[in-house]
Amino acid sequence: MVHTAATFGPVGLNDTISGANALPGSLTTTVLDASDVSGTLAVPGGDFVLRADYVRQGPDLLLEKGNQSVLIQDYFTS
Repeated sequence: MVHTAATFGPVGLNDTISGANALPGSLTTTVLDASDVSGTLAVPGGDFVLRADYVRQGPDLLLEKGNQSVLIQDYFTS
């Protein structure tokens, strides 16, 4: 069985990281680049941003909940 990950957000602002042969229940990470954003950055996943756990990783912000995560690169430098 092949599972694919959906990519959310404006084109060119993010990438989705997951293998084409990812196992069910494996983590899907969406990567957003905040370095070129001025103003608002849309985080995918509806109310995911309200339920997620927030972790600072150097200049980046990681949001995690269940098998979904969003990494916002350079969040704390922009």
